[in-house]
Amino acid sequence: MSTLNKKISCFLAVILLMQGLLVGTVQAAFNDIRGHWAEEEIVRLQDRQLISGYEDGSFRPDRSVTRAELATVTVRVSGVEAEEDLEAGFTDVAANHWAASSISAAKRLNIVSGYPDGSFRPNAFITRAEAAVLFDRVFRLEAAQAPASFADVQKSHWAADSIAGAFAKGIVRGDESGLFRPEQSLSRAEFASMLLRALDNAEGKVYDLELQRWGIYNDGTHPVETTQGLNKALAWAGEQGYKTFKVPAGTYLIAKGAKPSDPEARINMVSEMTLLLDDKAVMKKEANGFEAYQVLYLGADVHDVDIRGGTYQGDRNQHNYSQKDTPSSAGTHEAGVGIMVEGAARAVIDQVRAVDFTGDGVVVKGSGVGLVGLSGRLFERGAIDAEGKPVNSTSKIRIKEPLLLDHPIFETRRLITFWQPQGIEGKIFDVYFYDRDGKFLSSARDQTIGGLIPIPSGAESVIPVFPAKSTEGVFVSFWSNEVARNVTIQNSEIAFNRRQGISVTGGDNVVIHNNRLHDIGGTAPGYGIDSEGMGFFPISNLTITNNRLYNNRGDIVLADGRNGRIEGNRLESRIGFFGWEAFEDVVLARNHFQGNGIGMRSNGVIKDNTIVNGEVALLGKDILFADSEIIDGLLRIESSAPFGVEVSGVTLTNNNVRSNALYLGTQPTRLTDVTVVGKTRLSTIAGPGASGSEYENLKVTDYNVSNGTTLPQGLYNGCNFTSASQETNGLLINVPGTFRFTDCVFQANNKLIGLNHAQADVTVQDSEFILKGDVGYLAAVTVSKAKKLHWVNNTLRAERLTDGSKPLIKFGGFTTPEKTEIYEATFERNVFSANRSVHAVDTLNAGKDAPPYMFKSNKLVNTTLRVKRTDVVKE
Repeated sequence: MSTLNKKISCFLAVILLMQGLLVGTVQAAFNDIRGHWAEEEIVRLQDRQLISGYEDGSFRPDRSVTRAELATVTVRVSGVEAEEDLEAGFTDVAANHWAASSISAAKRLNIVSGYPDGSFRPNAFITRAEAAVLFDRVFRLEAAQAPASFADVQKSHWAADSIAGAFAKGIVRGDESGLFRPEQSLSRAEFASMLLRALDNAEGKVYDLELQRWGIYNDGTHPVETTQGLNKALAWAGEQGYKTFKVPAGTYLIAKGAKPSDPEARINMVSEMTLLLDDKAVMKKEANGFEAYQVLYLGADVHDVDIRGGTYQGDRNQHNYSQKDTPSSAGTHEAGVGIMVEGAARAVIDQVRAVDFTGDGVVVKGSGVGLVGLSGRLFERGAIDAEGKPVNSTSKIRIKEPLLLDHPIFETRRLITFWQPQGIEGKIFDVYFYDRDGKFLSSARDQTIGGLIPIPSGAESVIPVFPAKSTEGVFVSFWSNEVARNVTIQNSEIAFNRRQGISVTGGDNVVIHNNRLHDIGGTAPGYGIDSEGMGFFPISNLTITNNRLYNNRGDIVLADGRNGRIEGNRLESRIGFFGWEAFEDVVLARNHFQGNGIGMRSNGVIKDNTIVNGEVALLGKDILFADSEIIDGLLRIESSAPFGVEVSGVTLTNNNVRSNALYLGTQPTRLTDVTVVGKTRLSTIAGPGASGSEYENLKVTDYNVSNGTTLPQGLYNGCNFTSASQETNGLLINVPGTFRFTDCVFQANNKLIGLNHAQADVTVQDSEFILKGDVGYLAAVTVSKAKKLHWVNNTLRAERLTDGSKPLIKFGGFTTPEKTEIYEATFERNVFSANRSVHAVDTLNAGKDAPPYMFKSNKLVNTTLRVKRTDVVKE
């Protein structure tokens, strides 16, 4: 064993000893790591006979490691003998502390230091940053030459170089968001995982590619020899136990191959390997005419790989687009891919360029093996009960003979799926598993067509039960599918590709972080990032953070899947984000949209976003849009269900760019604390709205007063409408429906509001109207049409009148109508006040056939009522 390997082994052994473990004796698998994210790493260490667990059989992977323990480890690994009974020299480390001598030695070696108050805090948990520094000092990681790696580790961070160096060596990694979280305490599982990676990267585990040995050319020539040589060298390096495969600078021409997606005409990645390209290394696809090809391929049997550095370049500008891969092909030439991740597990693509491909820069997809097609003749009417026994049913069908799980694929892949259904009523079905003797084991109920179903231990056959009243016309295909899992694409540039930047067509826990995706387009769809399994493979837990997307046809589209988090991105293309209803549970947070916007049919939360010169269209249900700002844009709410959309804490700022700022559709909606500021070209608010819509603390300032701003129907509570201009029309109610204004404030210079629809049922109560200048055309409040008007317990003040010839409220227009369209009106317990004598309400022009209007208990200050003879006035 090399010196460095010995150091690492010692390093691991000591830290586990400090935790009370028994090292050196192989024992059964730990009883508390099953399903843990570090299970595989811990098991690998145990298999190497480096660790065993506590006496109760546990490993306790989530327990944290202390500073005293790390100081002891550091001293041991450094080969320095700690002098017994030597004081550590810290105020909180007594001479009889179990680690005092080790802490003292570590301090003497300048490996550890204390705090400004003279303490060492031996029982404090070690942080991830401190662990990175420790690895740096023990393994000499040359961190100063490493690039920055994590968004939450600035260059000024005290441990930035050590963290970058450990990252460059593959020893430390970020979380699913691409963050390092340097101040978070280090768990035993994290420590073991880091140590295993250090061991894998130890002395003699890096292979510097020998071009001549493998017949590889890096001058852009000899594509066949170069491709074959790279694959042979990769396979050999994997067999020899190398963990890093370094490729020097140069252009490596990857063969075009003899057929579409030719496995001999691409680089076929091997497991447990870092493919490290020099920054000036280019893997370039030879010009060809195939519709489908790949440059780098990560298949279903590939796991635990890092793809780092260099450029992957397609043949977009030299490609022959005239031929087809098959006679029935569409001939679109959209499947030329840079990096294909097909069913691989635990892969990181970092600091690469993927450019100029006829299709996508990177594809993350599932891998499928078709087993058998199940036609209707193989089914019979009936179901299976809870005990796995056949029962009669008129609404379900079951397979006659159990499907055997004897295909070789099940030796490594314990998943099944049913898809491409015909004649099935719905997408939900049940499956029942049996052992080799036909004994019932378990069921998996309420499965979804296309979903992945785990095979339980001991299962040898399966019976599916589908909803169908007849077996006629039924067809279902039986497959073993798997998706790519735990794939991260980060710190990369993906650009100038024809179809997509990154496509996710089958994956679980895919992270796309801190990339630049730009200039994508040439054939549909043309998005920077697209999640679209189209029913073939499920997509789940997709994280897209801190990317910049620009000059694409569109930036991000989620067509289908579940659990998507889109956060901290900057989107600058013509289309920003669209989430279709087939993608469930989206969180869209802290993004900046420039010149585009958001289209949302998916359910989810949209919060803390900024949208400049774009539209937010909320078109689905179960959507919350909150704490965001729209500048020179439009918020369009057209939910697919009553109260399917809620809006809270949103500001819309206008600079006379858009025709409207807010559009409300025909389904009831709830708006809370929404502010609309500034002028629009037409009505600031548009759309009919819906009866029962709730507008809480809606504030509208400097709305369009020339064309008029139409209020949608609904319930207004605590709202404020303020005009900053001379009103020609002002606020208008000219759509049918029910309007309720409670505790609202209306402020205008000349014209407060106009009622102009015969089917408008309007109630105004406990509200305040402030006229800041002279009365405008006809009146401050005009009532030309209304089904009902109930004006109750309001205040209307006019304190700057210079002309008292026009009333504050007037019924009817300029000329007397032949037939009234004001069918009911009540004024009760209101206060009308003015600085000079003026009519508070004038009903004389309501129409010859106008009904009696009621006036009761109103207070008139320097104002009078001018009402028709039939009106009823009560004090």
